[in-house]
This record gives sequence, C-alpha cells and structure tokens, in this order.
Amino acid sequence: MVVFNTSDTVDTHDFARVRVAGLERVLGSSPPRFMVTVPHGYADPDRVEADLIAGGLVCESAETVTLVGTAESAADIAVGFCTGTPGFRAEIEARADLADATALVASEVTARLGTGPVSGENDRARLPGLRA
Repeated sequence: MVVFNTSDTVDTHDFARVRVAGLERVLGSSPPRFMVTVPHGYADPDRVEADLIAGGLVCESAETVTLVGTAESAADIAVGFCTGTPGFRAEIEARADLADATALVASEVTARLGTGPVSGENDRARLPGLRA
C-alpha cells in the first residue's frame, strides 16, 4: 500500500495565499509562480487519480483532509518560505534582492494575518490505499 498526498490550490491554503499575494504586491506583474505551479499546481483529485491509474496503480479510496498550520508570527512564515523553499527562493533571487523582498513579503503577510502567533487552514487532498 502507498499513501499519496498533494496540496490543494493556493486559494485554499491560508499561508500560501498570503505569501503569493505578498509577492505579487512586492514584485508586481511578474511574481514567482513556483508556489502556484509546483506544490499547489497538482491539485485536481480526478487528474491525480487518472495519472496514478495510468501508472499502473489502483486508488482504493480518496479523501480530503484539512490541516491547521501554526507559526510564531506571520513574518516567520514569509522568512521560512522565501529563504527556505529552493524553487521559491530561486525565483525571488532572479527578480530582486532576497533580503529586501523577504522583508517586504513579511510586512505584507503580517498586514494580512496580524502580529503574534498565527494559524491557518491548509487543505490537502490525500489519496491513501494505492496498490500496484
């Protein structure tokens, strides 16, 4: 048995949504698309299941699970993802100074989520029970 999961779209993920919005505001018309296209770009459960079946697996069950993420601050979310997610970081560095962009995104994310500890829903589609 294989347990497989994918992230839902950015719109359903509180932290990803504010990070992407922050970058769009900071970097203008050509913000990095890594978050939208890579971790959140394979979100259609029907497509995922069809791809798995095409690969020779059988999906015995599928469910959606909503998780709640927490962080000490909204700024921590921005710093963690801007500097610690390789694809995201590379896209930022190609367009702007990483430290400056991270500080601006942290300011945007804090404006949207507030100061202090924060939490947000992070929807994920999970497809358990796969077998060859």
